[in-house]
Amino acid sequence: DVNGDGYDDFLVGQHYFSGPEYREGRVALYFGGPTGPADSPDWTFEANQENATLGISVSTAGDVNNDGYADIILGAHTYSGPLGNEGAAFLFYGSPTGPGSSPDWTFIGDQSGGDFGGSVADAGDLNNDGYDDVTIGAVFYSNGETGEGRAYVFLGSASGLSLTPDWVQEGQLAGAQFGGDVSGAGDVNSDGYDDLLVGARKYTSTVNSEGGLFLYYGGPSGPSATASWTYFSGAMQAKLGQNVSGAGDVNGDGYADIIAGAHNYSGPETDEGKVYVFYGSPTGPGSTPDFTFESNLENALSGNQVADAGDVNDDGYGDIIFGSREYSNGETSEGRAFVFYGSSTGLHPEDYWYAESDQEQAFFGYSVASAGDVNGDGADDVIIGAKYYDETLEDEGAAFLYYGTPNPGCTAPADLVAAAITTTSAQLSWNGPAGASGYRIILKRPGHPAILLASTSTTMLLSGLYPGTTYRVVIRAKCGSEFSQRSEPFLLTTVE
Repeated sequence: DVNGDGYDDFLVGQHYFSGPEYREGRVALYFGGPTGPADSPDWTFEANQENATLGISVSTAGDVNNDGYADIILGAHTYSGPLGNEGAAFLFYGSPTGPGSSPDWTFIGDQSGGDFGGSVADAGDLNNDGYDDVTIGAVFYSNGETGEGRAYVFLGSASGLSLTPDWVQEGQLAGAQFGGDVSGAGDVNSDGYDDLLVGARKYTSTVNSEGGLFLYYGGPSGPSATASWTYFSGAMQAKLGQNVSGAGDVNGDGYADIIAGAHNYSGPETDEGKVYVFYGSPTGPGSTPDFTFESNLENALSGNQVADAGDVNDDGYGDIIFGSREYSNGETSEGRAFVFYGSSTGLHPEDYWYAESDQEQAFFGYSVASAGDVNGDGADDVIIGAKYYDETLEDEGAAFLYYGTPNPGCTAPADLVAAAITTTSAQLSWNGPAGASGYRIILKRPGHPAILLASTSTTMLLSGLYPGTTYRVVIRAKCGSEFSQRSEPFLLTTVE
């Protein structure tokens, strides 16, 4: 919510946009509202440099300066600075009117051809200081090993991001392409610090280009110096780590989960692709995935992009979304996107939704993401990109927004009140429906993943809050096995 109006907003990248600079790239921002987004963007930004390809990656940045407005970060992986073709990332602060006309922070890579900015992401709050952090990948970076790749973290603060990275890590293996995708993982082991996930799509541990995942636990000074958990696909040329993401909490156990794609996985269909989900726990992810999906269709490339979908069916459990950009079902390479629903027992292979482009070579599912709740109906929405979709121009591309479905359930809680508010705590109370057996409290600060809490009564003491921070609080009642719709949002601001 970059303008603080209570509705989530979304970004669309157009990295081949020319206007007038050839393939300078453009990013468009659409504000949410009671009827959803407008047809035209509310804000745009262009690189104004030929072949910069701005918009190859776009993301919320959380709230890096903790001013109550979500910030955004944009990647331009072939932007040229002093060295030429280093790549760059641009950060814009949110405000009541949205982002400004020029970046509030710019960082240009330090190696020509390093591909800095090919992946950008909100990293969550890795050092638990109340300021969100960002992570950026440079997939072709070389420092001792050619094409090993590098990932960067910049920690947030009251003054925003530093011009010196606070953490860097490299693949330490030639051709590993570490940092090809980077993401915040959420708090996978629930130790109070968000964690960092990095993909190395061509890493070779036991077989060539199997790909690997590297998870770094957060701590008081940021991510750990060495990976806290690793996983390798064991499948030749699978390229696990092509895309990585936090997955929210798909089984509602209070531990964040992670998702990754291996779009060139063959088993047995050539390049069918595979998606892996690992559940969080007190000791982090396990040694084997808790859920996998294979398309069983040759050249579908399932898992080319993966993401946390939010809670699209409003049942209180996180959902996931992933693309199969060359899936064919009546139209060659039309593409398909899948949403799998979470539950108390996690994800299930029969419980999903999908959409297709119905247009040959559209590559629907080339990009997928949660859009948050852009129309404020209580259910999260998803956005899906089709890189080569034709509407009026050839290969112009398109983005498709799908609204989630609110769950009526029992009557929503009402009359939220906060008392005894301090710098780090507050006492909540509310009125609940008859027959409610418990409540789920959803606590969210701008640009940061929601925190899920539980109560069996109509009061709860919130602790561990950040001073001078505004939280959006909604509550759902549990009646039997169903949850109610969300209460009207309540804004809670702690003492400075």
